[in-house]
Amino acid sequence: MSAFVADVGVELATALFGRAYSVYRIFGEEVRLVWDGKDGIGFLERKTGAGEHWETVSPYMARGDLDDVDKVATFQEAVRRFAGRD
Repeated sequence: MSAFVADVGVELATALFGRAYSVYRIFGEEVRLVWDGKDGIGFLERKTGAGEHWETVSPYMARGDLDDVDKVATFQEAVRRFAGRD
């Protein structure tokens, strides 16, 4: 666990239209957890190269989706892949 914590960097930011995100550097890869306030959805992205190119790597989650066990499990699996826990 200490190796995981030592390699994680965090950046919190807000953007236009109610978008907020946190960027994590986990085991040398950047991922960000995004909340899009305009559309009311959250999702996970990973950085795909130089610059600001991001790829969505989880399902979109709206508040109503929290009751969808399969969708929540798929979202959790995407997060686990980047936390080194799969």
